[in-house]
Amino acid sequence: MDTTITTDIPERELAVERRRFVQFVAVSLTVIVALALLAPDAGGVVAAIFAMATLLLALGRSWSLGTDLRLPTMLISLAGASSIVQGILREIDATRTGVEYPFPSFADLFLVLAYLLFIGAIGVVIHRRNPHLRVDPVLDGIVGGLAVAMVNWTLILPYLQDPANTPGQRLATLGFSILSLLAFVAAILALVAGSLPTTSNRLLAAGLCVSFVADVLANLVTSGVLDSEVLVISSTLIVALGGAGLFHPSVRLLLERPIGAELVRRLSNRRIAVLSFALITPPT
Repeated sequence: MDTTITTDIPERELAVERRRFVQFVAVSLTVIVALALLAPDAGGVVAAIFAMATLLLALGRSWSLGTDLRLPTMLISLAGASSIVQGILREIDATRTGVEYPFPSFADLFLVLAYLLFIGAIGVVIHRRNPHLRVDPVLDGIVGGLAVAMVNWTLILPYLQDPANTPGQRLATLGFSILSLLAFVAAILALVAGSLPTTSNRLLAAGLCVSFVADVLANLVTSGVLDSEVLVISSTLIVALGGAGLFHPSVRLLLERPIGAELVRRLSNRRIAVLSFALITPPT
């Protein structure tokens, strides 16, 4: 269950936010189902309209949350904006080159920017939750990151070894894998350093997980195994999860830390989970 939202926001306003959240989720589900049924060209248009509308709503939402929350949520929104620009530019590049999914492309610069903005948002959240971060959660984040790196390496190694892929594609894939890993390390650090179990945090974390999967899918698309429509659906799912995380009322607790016994425990359940994941991850 969500942690109680202890703010000065009137209950009527919170009720409005909950209703808008439910409406956004309903629209998101409708769009995702439509993408699975529509022709690729029509689906791309629907996905672009949904992404841009979500971006505008997210920017307004970030501005309305107040000074403390404005910076991290605005960085998340700008990361989404950069990702949308990347998609538009890649479509332009595809039209110019005649390649269904050009990679690498000049559009990738905006994808790099999206990663950096998202990592920066997590960094702001960690710093404001824990101005004096201890070494223990940092070590946990590194250990968890190494485990994720092993999984990631296992997934991208066949792509890197495929002689059909150009050196540029291999280098770009390796670079994006490193950025994805850094985002995961930052997210793990935010988890073990103390966060409240809210719906908003879970939705934002789910969006990060889908982005990790989308990176793997992108490799399969450039290899010709999958059609590019798969990336349209996965990107829309990321937008939907990120938008839902920002629109849920519990986003107001994004910077809050656990209190009481949970705060002072050196070995929390989350840290046990992260370390267990690292232990069971096989080396490759």
